[in-house]
Amino acid sequence: MLSRLLFAARLDLWGASLAVLCCAGIGVPLGMAAGYAGRWIDQVLSRLMDIWLSVPGMLVAIVTVAVLGPSLTNAMLAVGIMTVPILFRTTRAGVLACLSQEYVESARAAGGSHWHILRRHILPNSLSTILVTTTLQYGMILLAGSGLSFLGFGAQPPQSEWGTMLAEGKSYLHTAWWLTLFPGLMLALAVLGINLLGDGLRDLSDPVIRRC
Repeated sequence: MLSRLLFAARLDLWGASLAVLCCAGIGVPLGMAAGYAGRWIDQVLSRLMDIWLSVPGMLVAIVTVAVLGPSLTNAMLAVGIMTVPILFRTTRAGVLACLSQEYVESARAAGGSHWHILRRHILPNSLSTILVTTTLQYGMILLAGSGLSFLGFGAQPPQSEWGTMLAEGKSYLHTAWWLTLFPGLMLALAVLGINLLGDGLRDLSDPVIRRC
């Protein structure tokens, strides 16, 4: 059982990492473009994300997996794509907060290009918020992926995956409780560890905290 738990950790964390990369690769650039460009670009992207956010994410993930076929990769990608609006809104809010700061105005007055201002001033000062949101999303995606596997839409037996192990152990809950306890405990500890990691990365990436 220990071997299965360790192998499941590799599978779950890899799938959640893939989903988070997909989510960040779409949400962060779009959020920075909407916040910095403003005007009609911001309006179009914001309304698109509002429509995106109104769709039930778990239902779309189940339908997507049902069409593409049950697998952990398909489940994680479906959940990751449905969480793009959350990271978009966080990034956009961070960019808007930075635009009103004096260092951005100084960079513009000095003749800095849009790319220079985004890369050197706005992104570093928004990174702490983005990292915290990303780690929270990582934990939510990990739980959602395991939930889909528990329902039979994610990893398939005999693959070792925490959600699959929970589904296999629930039939023996009264006679072999450890078959359910330890996969659930590993999942809870993984999410807790990821959230603590996010707090540490925020402290390291925040320029104000780092100067203090």
